[in-house]
Amino acid sequence: MALVNVNGYMGSGRSAVTDLFREFEGFSVPNSHDEFQLLNHRDGLLALYEIVKSENHAVFSEAILRFITFTKYLERKPKGIQKLYQWGINYDDRYHGFSKITGDFIESICLSSWDATHPDMHINYSAVNSFLIKLKSKFLGTAPWPKTKFFLMNRDEYQMKFIKYLEDVLDLKNGLNVVVNNAFEINNCSKYFKLFNDPVCINVDRDIRDMYLSMILAPRSRYKEHYLRISGAFDVKKFGAFQHSLHSNNDGACDKVLNIKFEDLIFNYTDTVTSILNLTNSDLEKHCFKHRYFDPDRSSNNIMLWKKNNLNKTIISDLNYLENKYPELCYM
Repeated sequence: MALVNVNGYMGSGRSAVTDLFREFEGFSVPNSHDEFQLLNHRDGLLALYEIVKSENHAVFSEAILRFITFTKYLERKPKGIQKLYQWGINYDDRYHGFSKITGDFIESICLSSWDATHPDMHINYSAVNSFLIKLKSKFLGTAPWPKTKFFLMNRDEYQMKFIKYLEDVLDLKNGLNVVVNNAFEINNCSKYFKLFNDPVCINVDRDIRDMYLSMILAPRSRYKEHYLRISGAFDVKKFGAFQHSLHSNNDGACDKVLNIKFEDLIFNYTDTVTSILNLTNSDLEKHCFKHRYFDPDRSSNNIMLWKKNNLNKTIISDLNYLENKYPELCYM
């Protein structure tokens, strides 16, 4: 069945689409807050794929070591006192057998491995660690470089191995369309398609003014400052520039990518749902729980926020800036 990735632009209403899929039979849908991070990370699967594809043996070992470290972080579930000093995403529970599947995959793309030393490994070492390694090498007469592991690349049918790995992790052969959140870069989704047999992607957009207000007017919480910073919304000019960059290239001509607006889910519900079903080869008859999770009437309260709030002069000035600077991103 299909892999359905749903992307958002930060505050653009992505969860409305995942909630909509929840109303249909035949879809496996995660929590809307759970993002699939395995692909789109500097040490993730796509970066490793590109290294194998280019036959770059010189950096393969380091890439494998980074991938192992990254996937250990993904699979880890800190417990008890570990929560004080460890981070983890708990993929072993979210994706049954993740650690074993990952281990088998790494084995399949490596012909052999052995212990070695390498000069590049010292780059991120602290001054103290560097001093101790150099001191030890003087006494022992060995190379002044840290120990590491060298991996020999196995490129035989490598693309199928990457595809199978993701099929196993996401259980793509379970007879359901599997939905994931923000697994691809929103402005270049198609570069991830080579890692799947049947992928599609839905990008959910929203009026830039509503996105901005959803960030700065969000209830106070321990995470609010985090979201303001990663979205750039703490400074309207940075937020606008960031959104303009994200919208600069969005695979609009690709038949596996559907670009929709949150506003269309409200005001053009039937046609937008039909477009989503056509993309995923799904049947309207399987819409068994209509409006249970996504009700366009209720969600209409999140449209045109700039007209519905008693906004202070600073916020009104920010909205005017966005309207004048980015009229193409103002949809209402």
